[in-house]
Amino acid sequence: MTPTLVAVLAGLLLAPADTTTVLHSVALDVTGDGRPEVLELLATAETPDSLEVVFVVRNHDGVLYEHPLRPLTRTTGFDAGRRELTAEAYRARVRDFGPWFFGAGKFRTAVALEAWLNESAPRHVAAIGRVIARDSEGRLDPAGGERVWQRMRARDATVFEFSPGGDALLAIAWSQEHRRFYRVLECC
Repeated sequence: MTPTLVAVLAGLLLAPADTTTVLHSVALDVTGDGRPEVLELLATAETPDSLEVVFVVRNHDGVLYEHPLRPLTRTTGFDAGRRELTAEAYRARVRDFGPWFFGAGKFRTAVALEAWLNESAPRHVAAIGRVIARDSEGRLDPAGGERVWQRMRARDATVFEFSPGGDALLAIAWSQEHRRFYRVLECC
């Protein structure tokens, strides 16, 4: 384990519960404006064996997107397969989480996402407009969501796929017209 990670973990576990630190970050242009945004995992230690984690995208103007993730705990598995990690295994889980979360395979273009979905789950391609409309909180109907997706697709927007925990899979992409991220995929 790197000395930096040890210091971060020790600091989190010894800090007051309201102390938040950057667990991992990457800089990448995900809005298409030519300047990199900062994608971060912010962690707060609720207990020594549980980290509350929030995924945040920010630029020079502030926070563009945030989504809470399932806590990182020492407990893994489901039902009869549940088990408690050792302290060392838990530290490794925390250390490896950020690089996994922001792994190169999590970023693809809108065209590549659509091609991948056409091969693996074609019904999700037809649902993209509805997913965007649902995420618009009533500002768009499914046809409007489809128009947003077609503009994202035309400029081949960067799509970031992530799991907020469990089997869930979400993907977001930036709408230049609406100056915000929209979910473009909700699965499982």
